[in-house]
Amino acid sequence: MLTAVLDAGFNSFRLSIFQVFPNGTFRNVGSIKSFVRLGEGLKEGEPVSETKVEEAERTLAEFLKVIRKNKVDNVIAVGTSAFRFASNGQDIAGRLSKSFGYDLRIISGEDEGKFSSVGVLNTLPINDGLIFDLGGGSLELVSVKDRRIQEVKQFPLGALKMGGKPEDLIRKEIRSAVSSMNLRDNVKVYGSGGNLRAIAKMDIKAKGRMIKTVHGYHITSKVMNRYAKLLNSMGVKERAGLPGIDEGRALTVNTGAIIIDEIISSVKSTGVTVSASVLGKA
Repeated sequence: MLTAVLDAGFNSFRLSIFQVFPNGTFRNVGSIKSFVRLGEGLKEGEPVSETKVEEAERTLAEFLKVIRKNKVDNVIAVGTSAFRFASNGQDIAGRLSKSFGYDLRIISGEDEGKFSSVGVLNTLPINDGLIFDLGGGSLELVSVKDRRIQEVKQFPLGALKMGGKPEDLIRKEIRSAVSSMNLRDNVKVYGSGGNLRAIAKMDIKAKGRMIKTVHGYHITSKVMNRYAKLLNSMGVKERAGLPGIDEGRALTVNTGAIIIDEIISSVKSTGVTVSASVLGKA
């Protein structure tokens, strides 16, 4: 059976298709994304503009073609922080559900963190640690012990939302978020999100490694700190010219690197292990 998962995020919309077998195992068939940037410039309690909604409709029309072409049996669609922040979030979800043909469900920040962590736990050998999911509009932090979720918190500290703010302010807010969690120092850190995946791809290509997937790839704290400094010193066009960084991701990857670097630093971790899983949202 084929299942498609639509993640309608603050920064990008991503459609992933999985082949799910009767025994519960699965295989990722492929995925596509579009930088809709539904939440760009959005302040909490304000409406998403008509222009952005129309762009979202065009993107979902293209995704629908992929779903039909692949004869997908099951479609799960979720909306995240942009829908939660916007005053017209529920209306947009209803409108997109109607045009897309599948119900788009707005999930809470806590559920987003839980679903993301389930995807990580099911695909990486984790016993204890901190899992984060960095999106365009929000950051979810999840503590895990003995493979069980202990605490989930969501913060409006996404890479697109925080873009343009002074680095010291970004780091201060991230430190505050991490310190609110009941964590010990030297905890292992696992992360997901487009900016982390892009940085991992850049590191793999820069080092000339023959690795086909970023899933399970480890980036040390020293390397992440170096990338945070490098990316933030460059302009968008310069970043887009780096290996593994596409034009759409270049807008947010510098802020994303600062956020990730500060998460690692705040718990004195040796680095971060990358998860490419999105199945948790199913």
